[in-house]
Amino acid sequence: MTTVLDPADAFDLNFVRDARISPDGSTVVYAVSSTIRGASADSSVLWTLDLQSGDRRALTDAQGVATAPRWSPDGNAIAYVESSDTPSLMVVPAAGGEPRRLTPEGQVVVGAPTWAPDGRRIAVAAGTPLQPDTTVLRVTSRVFRAEGFGLVDAMSLGICVADVSGEHTGMLLEGTSAFQCSEPRWSPRGDRILFVAQFDVTTSLVAFPKLRTVDVTSGEVHDVLGDWGGAEVAEWLPGGERIAFIGAPAGSRVMTNMGLWIVGDDGVPERRLPDGPWHVGSRAYQDLPLWDLILAGGLVVESARHACVTVQTGGAAVIWKVALTGPEEHTEIAGGERTCIVVDSHPDTGRLFVATDLFHPTELYLAGDRERRLTHLNDEILASWPDMRAEHLRISAPDALEFDGWFFTRSDAHGPQPTVLHIHGGPFTTVGHVFRFDFHLLASRGIGVTFSNFRGSTGYGQEFMDAIGNDWGAAGFPDHMATIDAAIDRGLADRDRLGVWGASHGGLATSWIVGHTSRFAAAIAEASVTDYVLAYYTCDIPDAWAVQHGGRPDQVGDLMRARSPLTYAANCTTPILMLHCEGDLRCPLNQAEAFHRAVLDAGGTSEIAAIHGGSHIGDAMGPPAVRLAQDEALLDWFTRYLTAPG
Repeated sequence: MTTVLDPADAFDLNFVRDARISPDGSTVVYAVSSTIRGASADSSVLWTLDLQSGDRRALTDAQGVATAPRWSPDGNAIAYVESSDTPSLMVVPAAGGEPRRLTPEGQVVVGAPTWAPDGRRIAVAAGTPLQPDTTVLRVTSRVFRAEGFGLVDAMSLGICVADVSGEHTGMLLEGTSAFQCSEPRWSPRGDRILFVAQFDVTTSLVAFPKLRTVDVTSGEVHDVLGDWGGAEVAEWLPGGERIAFIGAPAGSRVMTNMGLWIVGDDGVPERRLPDGPWHVGSRAYQDLPLWDLILAGGLVVESARHACVTVQTGGAAVIWKVALTGPEEHTEIAGGERTCIVVDSHPDTGRLFVATDLFHPTELYLAGDRERRLTHLNDEILASWPDMRAEHLRISAPDALEFDGWFFTRSDAHGPQPTVLHIHGGPFTTVGHVFRFDFHLLASRGIGVTFSNFRGSTGYGQEFMDAIGNDWGAAGFPDHMATIDAAIDRGLADRDRLGVWGASHGGLATSWIVGHTSRFAAAIAEASVTDYVLAYYTCDIPDAWAVQHGGRPDQVGDLMRARSPLTYAANCTTPILMLHCEGDLRCPLNQAEAFHRAVLDAGGTSEIAAIHGGSHIGDAMGPPAVRLAQDEALLDWFTRYLTAPG
């Protein structure tokens, strides 16, 4: 058995990325993502599994990046997206054979394809990148770049329709920089395509995506919800007259708890789950290359009467069968201490879902008369890793608010040990029962990790989310101190060897903490915001910061500065590493540079680790070299200050 883990050990793992059941219910196609050590990119292979015989067969090349498989209505072909070069729409015979590209070279496909009911056409979100002058970039708009997108005007996503025969491919609906299309779904009648429209990628955190349809014949676009609100994920009900969607009504909050709704031609949504201590969908914060699955999955319409949805309940994500008519009713299909994402369903086979927990990356499961695990991708490698354990902590903040926390460590660890407080991003996300390699990496080296769902986390209801207010650093500080205190009081954490670390909002919280206490021996602020004024003027979501603080810097500048960690950086006596990807547009590198200089000016200890080639969530979705560099920096810093002799 391996006694300790190295950062590169993450590349021995495999992850289920997506899956679908064949129309006759006999076969499953699923995508498995893996990384070859030293490779510049991940690979993803499509596999088919015969549910009766158990036979498995690779459908695509091991060197490719095949994702988002979707069966044809007759079950004879599978459409998917190949991203080893330019992301393209492909189709391959389900029995095996040579894949064919359906979209033209140069056109970029984003997200999953959708088949027409007659099986002759496939729709997908796509666009053709513009080639701007590389010498001079002229800017006239307030915001011209967007995280995960790049130059806003460089590509617009519309709806592309391709004949399976290959005879014709064209744009049914052109996108614009203020009208980006995603997640198309062909109607059961074949006359319309449902899609999610983000009117402006630069307001993604303050304006809900709109739910729209486009007539396949006329090209006429219809706004399904009007000014009511927006949707994240949507699916047609049988008959094509009603739509089920995960969304919320419009409001003034930075983030709203999502619900399950039904809407018909009248445009008036009907809620199918009451408000409660849960969130429809998942916001599990993890370091796997799986954000596309977690954010775009979680809703499967089974009939006009029922749907299955993923629901975040505390630190777990469960699957509920929800009634779409009559009284509001739901039944748990899959649960436990794990994160379950429902991906498909078949009346004769059961519900197909992907699940992960603190100890296992994603695997594929089928819930029928009994639950059946379909893949065992990592059993052998995990058996060679150190055994781990997690202890649940019920934490009480100074104002008596109670919330969940955990302590993650080696099974053979005893007594107080060096411990890192990890603070999740968002803050409107969740930690808990989901695999994180970086937790295993630190714990294998004798460094425990404690983490919690402090106020603001999802999975506990709207009131709990709202409790963090708009001053995230100050409001979260007591909860973070209560989390580390709980680990100390339980005899798990060594009060003299403590570290603190977080990314995005977690980086902001870390930067705030080191300006207000000296109890930590080391800190890592990853992808952090440290100055709200600077963030407003240089990041891709200025309006989100304006909503949070009630105005722009010229209106509420003093308030923004009072809430900014940079204002208190001179108080920092904790050695801090500002870990940042150079390509981060959500929280630009200048946020780390400003805090770093302020700490050094005050005589403190600070370093910057600027990783080339990554973006805001580079630790999860970045290229292998970026993920490796993040883990190497993490291990180096905390080993240096928490476990090194002297």
